[in-house]
Amino acid sequence: MILPFLQEPQPPKTIEAHVVRPASLAPTPALLSTLRMPEGFHLARWADGVANPRILKVYRGAVYATQRTAMNVVMLKDTDGDGVADTQREVASGTDLHGIAFRGDWAYMVGIRKVWRAKVRPDGTLGPKEELMHDLPDAGQHPNRTIEVGPDGRLYISCGSTANDAVEHNPYNATMVVCDLDGKRRAIFASGLRNTIGYDWQPGTGLLYGWDQGIDWLGDDEQREEVNVIGKGYRYGWPFVYENGKPDQNAHLATEKGYTIEGWLAESKGPVLTYTAHAAGMQMRFYRGAMFPKAYRGDAFATMHGSWNRKPPSGYELVRIRFANGRAQSVEPFLTGFLQDPQGEPKQFGRLCGLAEMPDGSLLIGDDEHGTIYRLTYGPSKAALQDLDTSKLSPDLVNGPKNLTVRLGAFGTPNSEYAVGSSKSPSLAISAYPKGTKAIALAMEDPDAPSIKPVIHWLMADLRPLRTVPANVPKTDRPIFDLTPLLRENLRPRRAKENTGDEFPDSTSAHFVMDAGGVQGGNSQGTVAYYGPKPPVGDKPHRYVFTVYALDRTLGLKPGFNRTALIKAMRGHVLGQGSATGTYAKAP
Repeated sequence: MILPFLQEPQPPKTIEAHVVRPASLAPTPALLSTLRMPEGFHLARWADGVANPRILKVYRGAVYATQRTAMNVVMLKDTDGDGVADTQREVASGTDLHGIAFRGDWAYMVGIRKVWRAKVRPDGTLGPKEELMHDLPDAGQHPNRTIEVGPDGRLYISCGSTANDAVEHNPYNATMVVCDLDGKRRAIFASGLRNTIGYDWQPGTGLLYGWDQGIDWLGDDEQREEVNVIGKGYRYGWPFVYENGKPDQNAHLATEKGYTIEGWLAESKGPVLTYTAHAAGMQMRFYRGAMFPKAYRGDAFATMHGSWNRKPPSGYELVRIRFANGRAQSVEPFLTGFLQDPQGEPKQFGRLCGLAEMPDGSLLIGDDEHGTIYRLTYGPSKAALQDLDTSKLSPDLVNGPKNLTVRLGAFGTPNSEYAVGSSKSPSLAISAYPKGTKAIALAMEDPDAPSIKPVIHWLMADLRPLRTVPANVPKTDRPIFDLTPLLRENLRPRRAKENTGDEFPDSTSAHFVMDAGGVQGGNSQGTVAYYGPKPPVGDKPHRYVFTVYALDRTLGLKPGFNRTALIKAMRGHVLGQGSATGTYAKAP
């Protein structure tokens, strides 16, 4: 066989590359009904309104999602067992935090240069982070570090390349790094891996398989994505060769760096499988559960985030990696349809990233652009809340007129202290409540966010029926309100009267606080608090809709409840409803 680089010199190849970014659509029930998957499988929303779910892990019954934009970890739970998450709250934060793994009583997290660990408390929340490492290499083009605990009880950390296809200056870039659980005895396990975000150990053999993302700008059909068996001390070709022995366009740099391309190829291990170029594989996992048919046991799944450098686009799907007798056989589409009209004006309503297996054998699949986590099941469909279109703003839950008038305090002007993300909540004034009102709930939502619809900024439940919700609600699970600022604004003080909402004392000469009985829910960022408006710079003004619900009872929700839990709990108990809208845009 004559290897490609030993043939007679050929004229330079003309590479035609494209940039195609499909338009983003909200994942409405109508669009979700068009998805395709094998017979007997069902897909349902498990969580909505999550800011940016990247890596998913399931541990001791809780689901953990890292969020790149919020730089945190949120814990989600389905506390009532109906197949839909009803709580969401931040359990850790850290600059550049992206990957997470668990072993024993510890969670391990990784950012660009740092590795941390934190104790897992009995309720699933995480204790303070302890830094184990601070000198991983710079990230450049691929900042999304991932981390796993191997069968040998050591940490495996994927460090992507800093560039598309250039020679690295730091030997730890484009590698799989291994170290002890305390961060010590660090070494390069394997190299030549451009960006292996997803990897897992094959049950039975213990072999480490990883999905490596291919080089951009080589054309629509190159470089194909690679599935590799990652072995200790192996090299996988990048940056000089790719797939099964193809020299890269910059392979001539090998000689300048002291290598021969022949020697580099001879010492590099090729992939066991390849897949459509630019599909952008993300999290990967072998299926170990018992819910799916027996034929799926021992196969692997991987999420495809979707291309930007291909015409027509590729990815935007879940794929199945088939195995037979322990050997990888093929990669095939499994869950498709998130990409619409790829040959014409492409659009997508799913950029899949996270992947995790639930204790019952179902799979969770995260869409990090649209803020949704789906649950894939097999057998009789038990999907909950299929009638709930969470892409719509504040569903009408009251029969008859919306009989509350809500007025919004200072909000939305560029110099307002209430206008910046994570700042003070504005005050709300509410008209007289319907007879029988025992509690109120409220939600603040942004329906103009570019992909997540709507973004949840604030949830509260079980408030006493206040005529005025004070500004600057404390960032606590159960707020205690400081009424002094309201009294100083010359609100007429009155004694509390049953069912009137007049909650202010009869003197303005002292400092007054009041327990209004409220409990706060988790917003899209995962914090249990108010999260201020934060539209992208240059966007037209976003609307921020504050909706108040008058209820005939308290709901008994626990701190960190999400929007789905609130809507479920309120059904049949709403006596009145009203909204107020403020707008805000960031100056360029």
